[in-house]
Amino acid sequence: MRTMDFDLDWFIRTSDRVDLSEGEWHQTSEPLLTDAEVRALRYMMDIETNTVILLRDVLATQTAFDPDVTAFLSCWNFEELWHGEAFSRLLGEAGIPVRPDREAVTHGTRYPSRRSRTEWIRRRVGAQGT
Repeated sequence: MRTMDFDLDWFIRTSDRVDLSEGEWHQTSEPLLTDAEVRALRYMMDIETNTVILLRDVLATQTAFDPDVTAFLSCWNFEELWHGEAFSRLLGEAGIPVRPDREAVTHGTRYPSRRSRTEWIRRRVGAQGT
């Protein structure tokens, strides 16, 4: 059995949020997205943003006792949050409403409200503690 070489220390040192500063956000106002693409982007935003629920479930197992696994999962979860933010930014800049919020502009930005959508999703899936 072949094992993959993975440099966990490098991953931990280089883990970071997605840099959105170089995006050409002014181009997102053009109607470039089909209904199917919008649906896929909303789905990906939700999956990335709610990765913490999966992490919670994994950490309720013996996995939580392995320091390498928990180090990886911590960085992975952090990155997933920012992937969700990137999808949120794209949808918001394109003026696409994201339930449960009906307004594209939230808190002075064009990001859909992450907090209310995340709470709404977690209530729908029955997540405890929200």
